[in-house]
Amino acid sequence: MLQPAIKYESELKECFRDIMFDERFMYADSASYRDEYEAKTSTWRNHEFAIVHEDKVLGYIAYEIDRASNVCCGLQVINFTGEPDFIFAKDLKQALCDIFIKFGFSKLRFTCMVGNPILPHYDKICEKYGGRIVGVWEQEERLIDGKTYDLKLYEILKENFRR
Repeated sequence: MLQPAIKYESELKECFRDIMFDERFMYADSASYRDEYEAKTSTWRNHEFAIVHEDKVLGYIAYEIDRASNVCCGLQVINFTGEPDFIFAKDLKQALCDIFIKFGFSKLRFTCMVGNPILPHYDKICEKYGGRIVGVWEQEERLIDGKTYDLKLYEILKENFRR
């Protein structure tokens, strides 16, 4: 179940510490460094959620908000278990529905590193929910392995969003 991240800050800190230098999770951030996780204390610019099942944190979903344009961007989705999970998928769907239905944002922009094993799933999510692939920025981000990766861009408009 999606819960405000701040309620699970200590558990999330531990989860983020566990993946800090794990190359299996190098795509989790678009950077070659990691900062200590700190939950946001305001929902004005960011929404952050912990995916929780039986009081255990399984994942994290967050995005930034541009209030002037009513657009969400920078979607970050992390499954700390590293395994496919029905609860995780259900909560991701809920987060997407909340963006458009509950919170009424007009667009969601997100990216995925080319080479990330989850990239085909992002393509499917985009297709399933009425989004589109905008393009690819070449050699855009350097990750913790020291390599530079292309970045695939996606967007979903509220009027095209399919539940």
